[in-house]
Amino acid sequence: MADLLYRSVYEPPYEMDASDILVTERLRAGGQGVVDRGRYKGTRDVAVKSVLSTSSDSSLEDEITVLTKCTSPFILPLLGYVRDPSMMVLPFMDGGNLREYLDGVREERLPEMYATVEIAYAIASALAHLHAKSLLHRDLKSDNILLSRRRFVQVADLGSARDHAQDTTMTQAVGTLLWIAPEVFNGGRYAFSADVFSFGVILTELDTRQKPYFDAPLRGFQLTDAIRAGDLVPSLRATCPAWYRSLAQACLHLDPSARPAATEIQTTLALHLPRTCSSLALAPCTA
Repeated sequence: MADLLYRSVYEPPYEMDASDILVTERLRAGGQGVVDRGRYKGTRDVAVKSVLSTSSDSSLEDEITVLTKCTSPFILPLLGYVRDPSMMVLPFMDGGNLREYLDGVREERLPEMYATVEIAYAIASALAHLHAKSLLHRDLKSDNILLSRRRFVQVADLGSARDHAQDTTMTQAVGTLLWIAPEVFNGGRYAFSADVFSFGVILTELDTRQKPYFDAPLRGFQLTDAIRAGDLVPSLRATCPAWYRSLAQACLHLDPSARPAATEIQTTLALHLPRTCSSLALAPCTA
């Protein structure tokens, strides 16, 4: 059903002409690339991801390859690409990222637009789709969950994603410190269960609206060592619903084999989706 919905909304990605893209604003800059806001053919707001050097072209090509395999409405789609200079063109998400949204709601700068379970379900659905395609995200975090003011949620930034079945060199600790599973820290192979741990961290963020480990007494290397040893996991509110606490704790289990599969998480969350509020939009309109 979700696959059919995706195909009814999005055209397959195609090669674009750089002259049709007008860059209007720098959104983010990193060590290897940048993300800009732009207009495509003067009619559509887009995000344009490009690399800073030709040596990084292969990483962009890898992300393009991964995105062409994804047909979930909960994953930010590839609209098109430019060969020279190398660029990816993606929809522009005008609601910012999940971390920004949670900070805004906590500080009462933004209205609460989503039920916690709605966001969690969207992320779990994206993760289940990736894992069904034998793909690992490897950098799942609240900064990489994008929101739209039209009330839909999509997982983004698949630049670190890899094929679980084919890639045998994934022992390096890929990801962002506060979301990395302990076994990845310790040199273990990155598996689907490591993505699930990262999802568990996001569950704690959704519950507390705080950054992971916000209340931990440790900082710097001490915090890193505690996470690596499995001595510390992000906290939940005392008033967190029992079923939600149980799910988050299962995702954060120190034993990777004890963590639930993404499909199990998706099923659990579906049972708790609110019936009294309007459904989370599955995808944007094409306009």
